[in-house]
Amino acid sequence: MTSSSEKKQGLPMPAAIYSKQEVDMWTMMNSAIAKSGAVNLGQGFMNFAPEKFVMEAGAKCILDEKCQQYAPVRGCKRMLDALAVRYSKLLGREINPNTEIMTASGGNEAIFDAIAGFIEKEYRNEVILIDPAFDQYHANIFMIGGTSKRVSMKLNPDLDPENNSIPASEFKLDLDELEAAITERTRLLIITTPHNPTGKVLTQEELEGIAAIAIKHDLLVISDEVYFSLYYDGTEHRSISTIPGMWERTVVAGALGKLFGVTGWRIGWLVGPEHLISAAIHSHVQVVFTSPTPLMEAAGLALEYAETSTFYEDQRKKYVSCRKKLMDILDSVGLPYIIPQGSYFLLLNVGKVKIPDDFEIPQFFRDNGRCFMLAYFFATEIGIGSIPSTYFYAKENRHLSENYLRLAFCKTDETFEAARILDLALTKVPTTGWTQTSVALACEELGLSLMSHKVSENGGMGLIKHFFDKSLASLDSAASTPEFLENHDIKERVKYLSTFRIKQTTPYVNKWQEYVRKKLFWSDCLPICIFLFHLGRRNPHAPRKYACSPIFAI
Repeated sequence: MTSSSEKKQGLPMPAAIYSKQEVDMWTMMNSAIAKSGAVNLGQGFMNFAPEKFVMEAGAKCILDEKCQQYAPVRGCKRMLDALAVRYSKLLGREINPNTEIMTASGGNEAIFDAIAGFIEKEYRNEVILIDPAFDQYHANIFMIGGTSKRVSMKLNPDLDPENNSIPASEFKLDLDELEAAITERTRLLIITTPHNPTGKVLTQEELEGIAAIAIKHDLLVISDEVYFSLYYDGTEHRSISTIPGMWERTVVAGALGKLFGVTGWRIGWLVGPEHLISAAIHSHVQVVFTSPTPLMEAAGLALEYAETSTFYEDQRKKYVSCRKKLMDILDSVGLPYIIPQGSYFLLLNVGKVKIPDDFEIPQFFRDNGRCFMLAYFFATEIGIGSIPSTYFYAKENRHLSENYLRLAFCKTDETFEAARILDLALTKVPTTGWTQTSVALACEELGLSLMSHKVSENGGMGLIKHFFDKSLASLDSAASTPEFLENHDIKERVKYLSTFRIKQTTPYVNKWQEYVRKKLFWSDCLPICIFLFHLGRRNPHAPRKYACSPIFAI
């Protein structure tokens, strides 16, 4: 009789590159966010409905009997023509829809096809990526049989990013370092602008510097421009393909999901010279043959509408508003960040955040370092889902970003407005108390709905928790100032914090009994006592490693 072990030995085994099943970051982070009920600001998907004209286009084409069969490999004529109109304007040249554009099943497949069309496995198989880089770039290169080399953009540490919010423009690429990474095997360079996750928009000068290197070393450039319509603060998106000598060696990638908020449609495209697009189409036809007909046709309708309306301008205004709301919330609790110039991502600096020693963190997050642990901590304890920024770096470069979490601001107003409502509601407490009435008055003053912004579910208790969280965050910031840390007298340090705390609570002195009745007073005092204990026993000049912070002792 054959044993089970003998039977297993005869089973076909997976290919070596896939034989080790590793848990991926997206699964682990999304699981932690879901289990804790945190607000998901991690993944870059929209939690608001697409524009009505987009959904109507999708519905119309799904029901159109002419859209139910295979489309041409290159794509539906309507979509190709609409893309030609858009990119002719963007790139300042007449784009031929029949030879210089192809569609794909998502922006990622488009980039995969571009890589596959030009990697020479036996010789020129190196691709240079600029960290932080979208994670799928490396995966695509790896599957095709190529290798990636990484060069990092860096921030000037003299800017003190742990205490100051810094424009994304301060991320700089060292062109000498980029050129030094090129070898005789280097075939491709992938750039991203506007950039995920930093929010940087490459300037004309930066693009010209990269272009000069690409021309000198005969490199093909894949320019990931899926956020081409999202740029702010007087910046302007420019494509490297517009620089003299670069059209012939550049393919530009785009994605409908990012453009219209329909990430589930999985429609993307490439734009470039015929000889480059033709090579990518050869890969596309082997990977998926052709993309979904009704969705491509709907994309064409939506692109046509966008071109004749104020969609692009309105979209930027909407995202500027979303960005401001998120930045205002972070400013209110004293957390610095990278101010994005484009895309819909923001890097939050949590360098001063200390995780308590006794906080339990799953092994997966511990194995991946401090940034992953902070992301887990923020999701489960603070209620904010994020993505660890080190995930976008090669392992050897992760130290450059271990203090940053990526947040997405492509979210509804209600996601951000709750904090603004509760901030204003605190000013009503001296009159109407720790009650839902204070919250309702704040909503009325701001012209917002009490129910739609989900601030009425816990009434006065929600307002108390907001005050508690905010005041302890401010206390933590006060205990991080040079004025406090340079004072070695423990009595003076206690006096400083006590005075600070009294100033916080004085506006509510007439309503403090109500506060105490609704929230056990020991929970307000205990974290401060623990914090003072840790502050008092450590050297104020020593690194603040895992000091118990009251913001996280709720």
